[in-house]
Amino acid sequence: MSIVVKAERNEKGLIIHEMDNGEKKVYQDIRGGISWPLMDENLPAYYCIYGEERVPTPPWAIGTPLDREQPPGRGKLCFLSEYEAPDALTSLDVFFQRLTDDTTRYLCEHLYGITEKLKDDDYSGYAEALQTFVYEKKTPGRLEEAPWVDQPALGIYHINAWIKKGLLEIPQGSLLLDQLRMVQTDAVKELPRRLNAVNALRFVICSFEKNRPNRNSGFVPDRGPVHYGGSERRRL
Repeated sequence: MSIVVKAERNEKGLIIHEMDNGEKKVYQDIRGGISWPLMDENLPAYYCIYGEERVPTPPWAIGTPLDREQPPGRGKLCFLSEYEAPDALTSLDVFFQRLTDDTTRYLCEHLYGITEKLKDDDYSGYAEALQTFVYEKKTPGRLEEAPWVDQPALGIYHINAWIKKGLLEIPQGSLLLDQLRMVQTDAVKELPRRLNAVNALRFVICSFEKNRPNRNSGFVPDRGPVHYGGSERRRL
């Protein structure tokens, strides 16, 4: 498997990965999803990172109005990384360090998860701790509230839709694949408390579904406020 040796944005905002075999891969955007630990369920923290491949403009369309509009199709979501903490009690510093190592390696600037309170679980402390860690380390990674966090069934719907289109890469041997095989229709409501990998994946997929990268750049359109552990800060 080839390794990313350099990641940078070009003048259009697209993310370029230079591989150790000399190959270059182009992404419209790279995003991560985070599932926080649940002590009462002994469920460890987990994250995964995906990049949407750049869909090139057909030669016949270059310079036409179509070249400036959103393409009819989407790029494949390529699996870049995943990590599950050894257990629910693993130090957040260990988890955050592993996460920021990967956000730096892949130039992942957008992270999605739960930043506030959902039902009886308050995640704002985790969100604030991560933002403090990222700020102090000066690494990429801005945490935002994931779309439709309280609707796991909708997340599974979008995951399956991307899979059916052949646009979602799920590697053999990954925790993601193992857990996707465990999803039961009649138990989707309990998914966030049982399947941390699928939970994080739905955050990433829903972000790509709702906030599509621009056609001719990797910058994400301004969709409103960004949430940091219960507070709101406007995008600059």
